[in-house]
Amino acid sequence: MEAYSITLADSEPEPEIAIVRSPDTLYLNRHPYPENIYWLIEISDRTLKKDLEVKKIIYANAGIKEY
Repeated sequence: MEAYSITLADSEPEPEIAIVRSPDTLYLNRHPYPENIYWLIEISDRTLKKDLEVKKIIYANAGIKEY
């Protein structure tokens, strides 16, 4: 499965699933920004602690409401 980044102020994480604003042609030359993101999903068992603690804070600070 190919990973796709999202662009945050200080990083470009690669969530497993990102539900973003249409049209998808917006993202031909750039990654989605927080204001383009409706919902992020991280799927893991090895990185669960990091996803629930670190990434949760990163996404919240970026203004992403659904994670």
